[in-house]
This record gives sequence, structure tokens and C-alpha cells, in this order.
Amino acid sequence: MEVSIGTNIKATRLQAGLTQVQLARVAGIPQGTIASYENDAQTPSAVKLAALAKALNVPMEALVGLEEAKRAPLEASDNRVHGNSTAAQIQKLVGQLDREAQKVILKQAKMMLPHHTEAPKRSKAA
Repeated sequence: MEVSIGTNIKATRLQAGLTQVQLARVAGIPQGTIASYENDAQTPSAVKLAALAKALNVPMEALVGLEEAKRAPLEASDNRVHGNSTAAQIQKLVGQLDREAQKVILKQAKMMLPHHTEAPKRSKAA
């Protein structure tokens, strides 16, 4: 049986010894929103999931439910960028996820994109 993101957030929060209010302050997310996540009434966006993971000092994969990463504290060196491009880092991280987690991340990333329409090209005045 697969555990939900909300269940993972709650279990990780409790393991860290934090209340929802304390986590809300650290993550910069309203307490009511955290309660909604934990009750699976809402699914956090990738940005909110990253804020929660950082506040709980775990990799995002732990909150998404990957067994090997579940609630494993981050090493200090894991937070640093080592000269890789953002795209390369994202590709590396997403490549480590199982197919279902990749779908979740892709869905959240698509939701974050603005809906752009291409502006008509201007012609030069004669």
C-alpha cells in the first residue's frame, strides 16, 4: 500500500517533534494549509513541497514517499550547489525518482508555468 504525501508530511513533522504551527512558521506556509496537506485535502505544489522538505531537513523524495529517502536527514553538503546548472541538477534529481514521483513533479511543474500566448510579431514601418 502506497502512503500519501500528506501522511509522509505528518509523520516527518511528528518525527521532527514539531507542531503544525511550528512547521508553518519555519516553512512560511499557513498552518491551515499544512493541515489540509496532512489530511490529503490538498496536494502541495513543488514550491511548497520544497519549503516543507527544507523546514523538516529531509529531501523532497522523503515527502513524496520514496522508501530509500524516507525521512533521512540531509547532510549539510546536500544543500550546496556545486557549479552545476539548475537544469542539470533538476534532471539528476528527477532521474532518481520512480515513474510515479516523476509524474507528480512534472504535473506540479506544469501548474507553475504561466499560460503564455505568443505576441504577434511587429512588422517594420515602410
